[in-house]
Amino acid sequence: CPDSLRFHKIDNHLIISKYILLQTAHFLPYVPDDHKCRRLHGHNFGLWISIEVPNFDNETSETINCLELGCQEIQKKLDHCVLNEISGLNNPTSENIALWIYEKLNLKPLKIFNILCIETQKSAACYHGNDLWSCWKSFDFESVWRPLKDRISGHSFKLTAGVQGGVVKPFGWVLDFSEIKSQ
Repeated sequence: CPDSLRFHKIDNHLIISKYILLQTAHFLPYVPDDHKCRRLHGHNFGLWISIEVPNFDNETSETINCLELGCQEIQKKLDHCVLNEISGLNNPTSENIALWIYEKLNLKPLKIFNILCIETQKSAACYHGNDLWSCWKSFDFESVWRPLKDRISGHSFKLTAGVQGGVVKPFGWVLDFSEIKSQ
């Protein structure tokens, strides 16, 4: 896991990002009873907390200290717990976790750029503010192709599907990617 800050420029934005690892448990109360996420289960959530700064200069150190303290508070509150028991996280989807963190850190003198919540190696949600999320999920596919009568070729494919938009109530996610995979 990365343990340091990242400094980067995205378009015209100067960004500082901090990584946090949360080892937590949760369940999704609004999915159908037979949905696997309805049961209590655990995740190692990876979080990238990104803020925007006007310059990378000596004054940036105060902003970095504020970011570090905010991240410590988030980690202390959410690490090794059942997220559903935290006030405001009764439906802890990746989207809602990112929003919850955004709202907590937005109370500090920080200009939040986005909050990226990586739920698994194949799925993540990013909150950009103003009720806008980006979400994606990767799927693996195997196929066989017979180019000639006496030859068979096998291939593995990875498809990453992404969506952007608002959260669908009551589920608390932008899109249920399992619906895409089943089609």
